Amino acid sequence: MKFVLKLFLVAILVGPTAACGNEEEVELTAQTADDGRVRESLTIDLQNGGTPVEFMVELALTPQEQSQGLMHREAMGEREGMLFVFNGTALHNFWMKNTPLPLDIIFIRADQTIAHIAERTVPFSEALIPSKVPVRSVLELPGGSAERIGISIGDLVSHPLLNVE
Repeated sequence: MKFVLKLFLVAILVGPTAACGNEEEVELTAQTADDGRVRESLTIDLQNGGTPVEFMVELALTPQEQSQGLMHREAMGEREGMLFVFNGTALHNFWMKNTPLPLDIIFIRADQTIAHIAERTVPFSEALIPSKVPVRSVLELPGGSAERIGISIGDLVSHPLLNVE
């Protein structure tokens, strides 16, 4: 029941579709992929005046989902990612153990602005990747996304779960 309600609320809050500049259109409602994973829309508003960028992200909300993250994931689409939402603001460390894909790890403050970006992290590394400042959420994207799209510190990340104080 919770799952159905969540999908219903996301569908209402987000809307049908939007263009991503010269990129192909991205569906803005929750989607269930062939692998059973649910993906929801997330937007990054760029400070440089660029067109807002849309991603379809999986949610990592529970400690189990957060500890698994994108481990063992062999492929990820250019406009896909994973959003980690924590129960409060704190310093967080990530690592790339058992993660074969390079990632951009984007640390997001409680006010939804990007605080720090760890670009092109090293696959399988067990070195800690710190948030550097207290954050409430983290977004993992394919490595090189931040540079390619122009995502930078201070950009605003929008998703219904990030609007909660």
